[in-house]
Amino acid sequence: MSNRFLQADYTAMALIEAKNKIFHENFITLSEFNQFNLSLQQEFHNRSLNVAITSGISGFLSKNDFTIINGIIMPSDECSCNIDRLSTDISTVLRDSEFITNFLIQQESDKLKVLEQAQQKNAKPYMKANGHPI
Repeated sequence: MSNRFLQADYTAMALIEAKNKIFHENFITLSEFNQFNLSLQQEFHNRSLNVAITSGISGFLSKNDFTIINGIIMPSDECSCNIDRLSTDISTVLRDSEFITNFLIQQESDKLKVLEQAQQKNAKPYMKANGHPI
């Protein structure tokens, strides 16, 4: 079986649609997009689908379909990325609610770990006027 190629515009749209459905957010971050593509590529491999995620002609996302500002990716009003146009096996993965929910849970868990580490790093015991801990 030969490799098939999936333009990253569709992966961005799949994640935006999922976040919109779950969180009512119509955007993704560049970090989420990159991590999702890595997870998605692994999921294609796990399902024995010979699909490779590729960048657009510009090397990233289509400027006609997406607006990217300060690491935030939003679909444009003219966005033409319709996941329903893709083959059934690919669109099934892109709309797999369990896969996407697990991905989002992992992303939020990673963020919480970073916050906890920052909190522990910044936690200082209160000091008495003489400089000794209370």
